[in-house]
Amino acid sequence: MSVEAESAWVAIAGIWLFACSEQHQFRGPTPEEVPETVSVPSGGLVSGFALGKTHNQQQVDGFRITKTPVTVAQYRSCVGVGACTTPSSDSPSCARDVQAPLHSSSLDGRTYGIDDSLPVTCVTPVQATAYCAWQRGTLPNLAQWTLAARGTAVSRYSWGAHTATCDNHPGSGHDGKTPCSADLAAFHVGAHSAGASPAGVQDVLLTRSELLRDSPDADSPACRGQGTCAVQGVFAGTIDSVRPVSAPHDLGPASGFRCVLGGGQ
Repeated sequence: MSVEAESAWVAIAGIWLFACSEQHQFRGPTPEEVPETVSVPSGGLVSGFALGKTHNQQQVDGFRITKTPVTVAQYRSCVGVGACTTPSSDSPSCARDVQAPLHSSSLDGRTYGIDDSLPVTCVTPVQATAYCAWQRGTLPNLAQWTLAARGTAVSRYSWGAHTATCDNHPGSGHDGKTPCSADLAAFHVGAHSAGASPAGVQDVLLTRSELLRDSPDADSPACRGQGTCAVQGVFAGTIDSVRPVSAPHDLGPASGFRCVLGGGQ
């Protein structure tokens, strides 16, 4: 599917989910099924991913965003009412179930049906859009994600500039590059509050990447106006680049995601 077609399907999915919910073809989420959110105040965002270079500045309106990536359990609730479909297993990284991350600083593989407390992976941009629409929200755009995940200033990590430790991110290890534990439980959401952003967003890039919605003014030539993109990091928790989900390395299906559920949409 082309980038243009993918972007169109993402937009159509959001409209379709909203229309269906209005017609009560499936129920909305119960209070217990609504993910916890944090409030991100409006701010002047210094945007850019390359440290030590000139960056752009823009004003971003305040909004609310899910505190952690959407979990397997949360996504399964959406599947259960018919508003979402089961994550794909078509892509190379999702043809196998996720295993204990012995040699990876982030989750890689299919988590659905493996552990309810892990971030759900292997959802397509259309599927992620459908879940957020069920929650009466959207995927964040690049500016929203960056302000929530990193704060107003450019920083390599959500928690600041210092090298990742096991208190900040479960994939950090002693050298910031290898996992702290071979146990998948170490990658449960909400287990590393020391790695939270200034806004209180947790588990940034616990998965290989995080999905974004279309952002025509995205601060990335590779992503600008190209439809759904994903932010990725090279090592544990690093905020390094943003690329279209159709780019190499299977960024889209292997990504986690979170939703903007109020304001700034």
